[in-house]
Amino acid sequence: MLPDQYNTHLSYKCVKIYQIQNLELLFFVFQKRIQISFQLFFFGLQKKLQIN
Repeated sequence: MLPDQYNTHLSYKCVKIYQIQNLELLFFVFQKRIQISFQLFFFGLQKKLQIN
């Protein structure tokens, strides 16, 4: 492999890794948001049941 090819290969690999990490981060944030909204939803449900 020529040095130039090797460099482009490396940067491509870095981009790939970066993209995967970004996806994981997005998924993590999405998961957290769903978790929080579920908790809020159930909390609201409990409050309503207590009032009635």
